[in-house]
Order: sequence, then structure tokens, then C-alpha cells
Amino acid sequence: MSLSIPAGRMRFFATIERSTETRTDTGAAVPAWSVVATNVPCDLEPVNGREFFGATQIQAEVDTKITLRFFPGLDSKMRLTANGVIYDIRAILPDRTQRSHMVLMCKSGINRG
Repeated sequence: MSLSIPAGRMRFFATIERSTETRTDTGAAVPAWSVVATNVPCDLEPVNGREFFGATQIQAEVDTKITLRFFPGLDSKMRLTANGVIYDIRAILPDRTQRSHMVLMCKSGINRG
């Protein structure tokens, strides 16, 4: 019995990015994002959303469950971009039995840059 994820379910492609820090000419630290992997097949499933008033304007954020094949080294300090949307990784739920896939609980809308 195979517990792997069917390829047809992975119909989106994401870019995985890691937070880095660069310096300006004056020595000031500037946050930046460097690409770790591109064209990573995944499934995007919005699970919750909300709107709120913050910084004198209406803000919106969406919780999304992202499923992808097992990716060694992935951590919650990274982010994914897919279809022009930035997803901050909030939690990583690995497949404990076979390490065949990972489920990422992510937020979009209000992000870390």
C-alpha cells in the first residue's frame, strides 16, 4: 500500500526562500531573501482568513495549509512564494511514518518582508 501523494494533487509550484542579512555602504543591516529552491511542486489549501483594522487601514491575512514532498533542511524561518503570494511558514508538520511529505501551516497577507 503506497502512502505517497499523487502527482496530480501537487498542481502548484513554489519558490522556497531563506532570510539573509546584507549590509549597505554605511554598514546598516538590511534584511533580504535568497532563493533555496524553485519550481517545488505543492498543494495550496486556504483554511482560514480574517480582516482587521491595523496601521490605519484594513489588513487581511489567510492561513494556508501547504503540502509538499519531504524537503530536508526546511525550517520555520523560511518562506514560500507561489502564484505571486508570499507565505510565511508558521509550523512544519512532517509525515512521521515515511518522511514522504511535509505539511506547512503558513500565513499570507501580513508577512515578514
